[in-house]
Amino acid sequence: MRYLTLLCILFLPACAHSPAPTHSGFLSSYADLESVNPSRSRFISPALDDYHAVLVDPVEVQVEGDILTPDERTQAAAYFDAACRRIVTEAGIDLADEPAPGVARVRLALTDIAKSTWWAKIHPGARFAGAGTGGAAMEGEVVDSLTGVQLAAAVQADAGNQFNLTAFSTLDDVKGAIDKWAKDAAEQLRKARAEANTPAPMTPTHPPR
Repeated sequence: MRYLTLLCILFLPACAHSPAPTHSGFLSSYADLESVNPSRSRFISPALDDYHAVLVDPVEVQVEGDILTPDERTQAAAYFDAACRRIVTEAGIDLADEPAPGVARVRLALTDIAKSTWWAKIHPGARFAGAGTGGAAMEGEVVDSLTGVQLAAAVQADAGNQFNLTAFSTLDDVKGAIDKWAKDAAEQLRKARAEANTPAPMTPTHPPR
């Protein structure tokens, strides 16, 4: 299924105050990653087309220090998990309950966070310029659910949404970064569906001379 090939595009870059992309050791391999820009690297195997369903692992939060409270870590992981599952189901990809042939496993982790500075967001002009906006870095991969062979991978960092005037916390900006990844992924999947439903142009035939 070609839509499944685009699962790895859950993550697209932006700008502003995002942390640097990481190589935390979460991915099973970083060897095939290719740089898209300074904020993003990815790998996609053509073999991903052979899979029809996905098993989504719980999102991990591998962020050191106390930049997020335990409750905020739980909220961030749940928010990322919900975004991933929503994109999968809206794309018409089956969610599996257990490993099986033709089932891919999705693994996601938040690996770094840029802290929000709430007082820099008070003035709308500064907010629209990105002042005080935090962000997040993530690593994710799609692997064969039985063998663990990597089928796709991404490493990315992104800022939150500086135009969200209700976002005053670091957690809000982490959610804003996740929203960007989800929006971009949904758009990529929408384009894929449109291309898949577009009939191929007919080749004109000519009578023999």
